[in-house]
Amino acid sequence: MRSLLPLWLLCLLLAGCHSTDPTTGTTTVSGQVVENQTNKPVPNATVQVYHLSSGGGYVPVGTPFPADKQGHFAFDFNADSKFGYLLMASAPPGYITDWGRAPSLTAGRTNNNITIPTYAPAWVKLQLVDEPPKSRISIYLSGYEGNGDRLYYPRDTTLIRPKLASLPGEIVWAITENGMDRQSSQVINPGPLDTVTVRIPF
Repeated sequence: MRSLLPLWLLCLLLAGCHSTDPTTGTTTVSGQVVENQTNKPVPNATVQVYHLSSGGGYVPVGTPFPADKQGHFAFDFNADSKFGYLLMASAPPGYITDWGRAPSLTAGRTNNNITIPTYAPAWVKLQLVDEPPKSRISIYLSGYEGNGDRLYYPRDTTLIRPKLASLPGEIVWAITENGMDRQSSQVINPGPLDTVTVRIPF
């Protein structure tokens, strides 16, 4: 004769399936926003739910939810799809979650103890120095947040641009003069809330 599972074990298994099986409807979320480098709480952050769109990118769902001074948050939203939800957070003066580290959510269920990592900001000071003899060039700069900058016929110029801290990177610049291109670069690894200076003579 086949033995039956104890009632308490059956209930536990069913509860476990229920908590992880995605569905639609009310989705409950709670957790904490932390700094990725130190795991310390990030105060006064905002948390945004994103959903994978049919076009392939992520789109925000509703409005952001606030976190408290210890980075804790709790809210719920209505999921109209079973899959594709994740969480991003941001906070002044430039903390942000990297898309590759954003935690995913189980739609229509309770999602507790979610940790949202954020990278602290850093900045790059780009010092363009027009050395004698004076040059008529164009220059393209990249390697920081955004799509880069192209400047035509610059003189002595200083640009401040954001970059996520503690992520090694490379500032690259390409100078075009008389139809000829020359490219240079500098490796940088700024710490949280630091500013790194890159001098670019031309």
